[in-house]
Amino acid sequence: MNSRRYPTALLLSLSLASCVAFSGAAHAQTATTTSATASTSATTTTTTSATTTTSAKAESEWTQSLTPYLWLSGIKGDIGAKDRKVSVDAKFTDIFSKIKFAGMLSYEAHRAKISYLIDLVYTDLKDDVPFNVPLPGGTVKPGHAELKSNAWIISPVAAYRVAESERGFTDVTAGARLWFQETQLKLKVGGFPDQSKKSNPNWIDPIIGARSRIALSPKWTASVLGDIGGFGIGSKFTWQLVGAFHLKVGERNSAVIGYRTLDVDYRKGGSTYNVNQYGPVLGFTFGL
Repeated sequence: MNSRRYPTALLLSLSLASCVAFSGAAHAQTATTTSATASTSATTTTTTSATTTTSAKAESEWTQSLTPYLWLSGIKGDIGAKDRKVSVDAKFTDIFSKIKFAGMLSYEAHRAKISYLIDLVYTDLKDDVPFNVPLPGGTVKPGHAELKSNAWIISPVAAYRVAESERGFTDVTAGARLWFQETQLKLKVGGFPDQSKKSNPNWIDPIIGARSRIALSPKWTASVLGDIGGFGIGSKFTWQLVGAFHLKVGERNSAVIGYRTLDVDYRKGGSTYNVNQYGPVLGFTFGL
């Protein structure tokens, strides 16, 4: 209440003890005070309305972020073309010698309880691996294979928020993982002519999963994401697990450090891509 507003009893006392002129002045003061109270009430109502409008606007607006990152990925498993396959075991420490190029980018748009995400991964692998040719009588002749394999992995996903608190949230996710993969094998065995095999299978894996994020301090947050898919529709099975820490930089940006593993088992039409990719992740998120 405004400190300048006088009680009614005090105004009556002043009126009775004063002349008519002062009585008129007191009446004017009362009218002014009442008007000020009404004005204050209107201002409060307007402020409350503005706050509600701002909150509703914030809920209806999209927030976006873009994260370029480097996945220092090793790869282990079997890769093959035209019913010929070789075993690969390139650790993430070999990335600069065996992986010719790798690029990764993640984008997210969020509003209220809904988020849309897309993750892009491109890898170009070159390796020289041992290869044995079976001979009549059950014997084998050792050789080696020059392997060239590149893959695009594109993962569009929608997320729905099922739990949220001041410290974090949990979403359920559903989407797809699109694979565009090309394999070239050049088989070299002494005494035999070189053989070249090539395949470029493309497939789509439906995926379902969940993700959570929690604040550890005003600057640090931790996140985890996991999904499974394939189910024989594209690959036989695929799964992924990502854990990361995020360091706030400024108002909307953050540095990211984590670990990611992605597994897929695809074996169709003479093509094989049964591998596990794993390794640390380094990135930076820009709020848009």
